Amino acid sequence: MKPVYFVWIMTAMIACQSQPDQQANTTSSQIPVQDTTIAQNPQQIILKNGTVIQINETHPIGMSLSDIVLKVKDRGDSVLFKDTDPLHLVLHADLDGDGSEEILLHTTAAGTGAYGQIKGVTVEGDSVFREIRFPEIDPQREIFKGYMGYDVFSIQGNTLFRVFPVYLPTDGNGQPTGGNRTIRYELLKKGKNLVFVEANN
Repeated sequence: MKPVYFVWIMTAMIACQSQPDQQANTTSSQIPVQDTTIAQNPQQIILKNGTVIQINETHPIGMSLSDIVLKVKDRGDSVLFKDTDPLHLVLHADLDGDGSEEILLHTTAAGTGAYGQIKGVTVEGDSVFREIRFPEIDPQREIFKGYMGYDVFSIQGNTLFRVFPVYLPTDGNGQPTGGNRTIRYELLKKGKNLVFVEANN
């Protein structure tokens, strides 16, 4: 199956950045988020085994925070991400090659900065959700120096890529001059847990 892409628009600041080359042997999808606040019309994705996953986002305490529910259509299986940043993008692919697809929710903080984060699950069989751990940002680490958000996430092959503009100390908001930085993540099994780990080194 050839990769399927859904074109989406980021801010002009990072729209022209280069992306890693696509590896032809992996199918992944990126789905721009639409208005999923209406429960009667949830966004949905179809996994390669035919399972339909509905994604419903609501804002019980204000637009800056979301409750996001993933549910297998026509069944009771579901998972809730409560009081999280609003949903920006949905990606899904079989990242570890075990035959079960992972669903990654790219959330973005409201307001200045638009810090990105990943909420992930893998779908085992046709109904069971299993949460995936994603590392938090540590501003003290060298790789995150100059980080001010505006992340772009993409899947290439079996790797998750995070690209963001780098701000120098004299840069104003929305005016980064330090170029772009890329962090690569691989999905590993640690005990009973699935964890994304940096693969840059």
